[in-house]
Amino acid sequence: MTRIHPYLWLKTLLKRILPRGLLGRSLLIIVVPLVLVQLVATVVFYERHWGTVTRRLAQDLAGDVVTIVEFLRAYPRPADRAWIFDLVDDSMGLSISFMEGEVLPNAPLPSRNALFEDDLENALQSQLQRPFLIDASQERWVEVRVQVQDGVLHIF
Repeated sequence: MTRIHPYLWLKTLLKRILPRGLLGRSLLIIVVPLVLVQLVATVVFYERHWGTVTRRLAQDLAGDVVTIVEFLRAYPRPADRAWIFDLVDDSMGLSISFMEGEVLPNAPLPSRNALFEDDLENALQSQLQRPFLIDASQERWVEVRVQVQDGVLHIF
């Protein structure tokens, strides 16, 4: 049994697949670059669009978290806290719980959605002057834990 050199094998395969006529070859010369340009443009556009949307969503969520923390700092009474939690649930669609006396752990939580977590972490670091943890290990929820004066705020 003789072995065929890989280059010769590829050459014979291409000769069988590619068109032999002038019209087929001309169409191939015109169509293949157009398809490649469309594919590259689509991938580049959607990657940039996805990155922009993710970054803006992270900045908006960070702004919401900062607003909640500032409200709780300005109105520290438990009755005000309940009012703030209801307002945030109605207007921002965020679920909040408060664990009094809890302290954030020093170890980072397991990561699942690195792109969004990185954008959210950058946005929170630039806007929030408190320790926080991000938990995106669940498929449909992101939890942000923020250390406040008398406990930990859990924002879903």
